[in-house]
Amino acid sequence: MKKTAVRYGLYGVYTLLALFLISWLVYNRQEENYKTQEIVTWSGIVLSLIFVYFGMKYYRDKQNGGLLGFGEGMKLGLLIVLFPSIAFGLYNVIHILWLDPQFLDKYYAYQVKQIKTTVPAAELDKRLNEVQEMREMFASPAVQFIVMFLSVFVVGVIVTIISTLILKRKTAQPALVQ
Repeated sequence: MKKTAVRYGLYGVYTLLALFLISWLVYNRQEENYKTQEIVTWSGIVLSLIFVYFGMKYYRDKQNGGLLGFGEGMKLGLLIVLFPSIAFGLYNVIHILWLDPQFLDKYYAYQVKQIKTTVPAAELDKRLNEVQEMREMFASPAVQFIVMFLSVFVVGVIVTIISTLILKRKTAQPALVQ
């Protein structure tokens, strides 16, 4: 199980990092487009977590005699999910500290602009204070890592539950006769 978790977890990491590298290279040279970057980021997260399903299927069919219990599937899936979750947390810390150290300032300015154009005047000060508090909180690399790790991990738990429910099998399937 450990070998399968490492293999498919690393596939998820490679996918995630490749998409983020491409995204960074493309969007680093253009005017900031945070909505598109968010779509690319979430797409990368989901694509990296597809390997949970494939890892479970491989384990069930090739290593475990066609059997996969719910607990066993959850354990394997969560082990696979740890890899892209940790990678995403580390990537974000590296991105904020070294690749784009002005990111937080640029993103804060973007959010302030959005708030000023969409929030009623009565709520403006409250929303601006909330954004400033978030900015200060996200300035910490530890908070940045934890939040980004959890972003992937929570989605990964959902993917793991769905994959386990799809792939669980208590009895081995007989081979098809041709």
